[in-house]
Order: sequence, then C-alpha cells, then structure tokens
Amino acid sequence: MDDRRRVVSEPYILRAHESIRPLGPFRLLVDGPTSGGRLTLYEGALPVGGPPLHIHDFDEVLLVIEGKVVVLLGDTRDELRSGDFAWLAAGHAHTFANPGPGTVRAIGLAIPSGIEDLFDQRGRYLASLSEAETPDLESMAEIYATHASRVLGPPLDI
Repeated sequence: MDDRRRVVSEPYILRAHESIRPLGPFRLLVDGPTSGGRLTLYEGALPVGGPPLHIHDFDEVLLVIEGKVVVLLGDTRDELRSGDFAWLAAGHAHTFANPGPGTVRAIGLAIPSGIEDLFDQRGRYLASLSEAETPDLESMAEIYATHASRVLGPPLDI
C-alpha cells in the first residue's frame, strides 16, 4: 500500500471542545501524524483581525460556522457568513479577517497536513508580543517561509 494512504492511528472520537493537542484558539481534530500526512482539520474561534496576505504550496479550506469573515482571493474581496465556504487553492494569494466586534467560528482544512506547525510557530511569536506591539511583517515572513508558505503583504485593512 502507498505510504501516503497508510493510516497511522486508530479511529477515534473527540467530544465537543476536545482536541488532539493544544493549537491556540483552535480545536485540532486531525493532524499530520493522525492522517499519515494527508490532511489537517481544525475548528475554532477567529479573533478580530487576520493573517497577512500570503500564498501556500498546499490547499486550504475555510467554512464559516458563525459570524462574518472578509476574504481576499487574489484581487477579489468578499464577505463570508455562516455556511459560506472558500477554497483557497495552492499557489493563489489570499488572506481573511474577522472585522469584529465578535468572534467568528470556522472550520479549516489543509491538504496535505502541516499547517498546524505554522499555527504553532506563529502563535508562539504572537504570544511573545506585548499588547502594544503589532506583528512585524518580516518576522511573519520568516515563519511562513519555513512552512511551505510566503507572506506577500500586510493583513487586510478592516
């Protein structure tokens, strides 16, 4: 059997609010080790704001469960609301932001896995900043570059 299709863990069930391991504001439902590197699936709260404009070498999905998210796909800016979906295909510039004031709940999927490692490293960097500091785009670019991604510009102005 092809190693990419090999399941490396036993089937499991997670109860509401359970996670495979901590992942910032997200519940990590499936990660690389669990899926044999095939995918990462997470659910959670998107705080106000969002990541810088970026591009990945992998596919990403965003499904809004509750709230409103502003999405930029290439030159197209749109609003996603509860039930709306975005396919963020590999090689295409994108970003998104929660315009506030409330929290947004969303489900995310990355194919293949690995985005969880980007989230871990980015989360540690953001946690190291004081409330008065804003993330440095150059530092963010260094983080993204180590995870099959590139920063192309600042976050959305919301």
